[in-house]
Amino acid sequence: MAEVPRLMVDASVAVPALLYSQDEPYREISNQVFADFREGRIILIAPEHIRVEVGHALLKAVRRRRISPQLGAGRLGLFGSWQLETVRHTDVLIGRLASRPAL
Repeated sequence: MAEVPRLMVDASVAVPALLYSQDEPYREISNQVFADFREGRIILIAPEHIRVEVGHALLKAVRRRRISPQLGAGRLGLFGSWQLETVRHTDVLIGRLASRPAL
């Protein structure tokens, strides 16, 4: 059985999937990524600061009246339900540097 691919995402991919807005950049890519995630075709991982970034983006959308406070709270709950595996960004950098051949 083939291993399920892992894909690292950040808030620029997560937020469009939460806002469902036609004017969000990366909306189509985001929707496809999260459809693949829901169907189990990929595993998503994210830097641990994604929670702060997504929360801020949703709060900003509420303050700009793009979404209601209730919808913002609901989308934050939806984001939490995804239970993304998170990693420290320094761990990712160290792993990448360690895997590079010496010059």
